[in-house]
Amino acid sequence: MKLKVELIPSSSHYKNVRSMVPKDKWDKLRKMIYRRANYRCEICNGKGPSWPVECHEEWTFNIAKGVQKLKKLTALCPACHEVKHFGRAQVVGRADAALKHFCKINKVSKKEAHRYLDKVFDLYEKRSQYKWKLDISAINQFI
Repeated sequence: MKLKVELIPSSSHYKNVRSMVPKDKWDKLRKMIYRRANYRCEICNGKGPSWPVECHEEWTFNIAKGVQKLKKLTALCPACHEVKHFGRAQVVGRADAALKHFCKINKVSKKEAHRYLDKVFDLYEKRSQYKWKLDISAINQFI
């Protein structure tokens, strides 16, 4: 799949790079990511209607160590970013739009998308049972 859903465990909601670094450092970091991608989405090459891209954090999860580690930062259009955070899209009433975009980018049916989402939400439930220690050391490559 070109565009994947990446649900953050409930135990890590509202814990991210932006919340862990000073605002000026976050602004510098995210703008660097936007420039690197030439203000285009790194998945669909699109741009948002109100602003071109947003900064998305990709994480790895080591259950044995209880570590949620920042893998990389990417520039995504708002539509692709919404898909990445599909759980949030559901909460704010945008699940249908996110699902439609997911199907379009991945060229899959709604039925296939729902099967995929079932697996993603199962993994979310498992990961949400742990309290994660966040490792954002990957930002050091940009500083």
